[in-house]
Amino acid sequence: MNVSISPSLLELEENSLVFNSLKAIFELTNKQLDCFLTLRLKKKTGSCIKNLVDNTKSERSIIQKHLKVLLERGLVIRDSVSLTEFNKRCEDYNIDNKMNTNKGYLYIYSAISDEDILDKINGILKEWKKNLENFLIEN
Repeated sequence: MNVSISPSLLELEENSLVFNSLKAIFELTNKQLDCFLTLRLKKKTGSCIKNLVDNTKSERSIIQKHLKVLLERGLVIRDSVSLTEFNKRCEDYNIDNKMNTNKGYLYIYSAISDEDILDKINGILKEWKKNLENFLIEN
């Protein structure tokens, strides 16, 4: 069983079948999936918690909880980078994500690649299929 999803999941919420499938496969809430999709939009630079709070209009503690779940599910990667490096990334890609200072470090969260998402989906679906076959054969 192989799954193929369009490389662009940016308008995912408009495709309720795909949106709801991803929620079910990864056991995510709407808000957790929204947080993940926001990170996918910022593939080139990643995003810090502050920017996620600003982009999702959620409280910091809520975003932190969403990121914890996304990290546990293996959908997000967390890197520590200097603010200088982060601001340079934003400049290089002409993205309005810059911080007001170059001093210090912050955690940057990034969504995993589409290929890795598809690998995870295929693995989970194979496991589901195996479990269903075992259940149906036993009963």
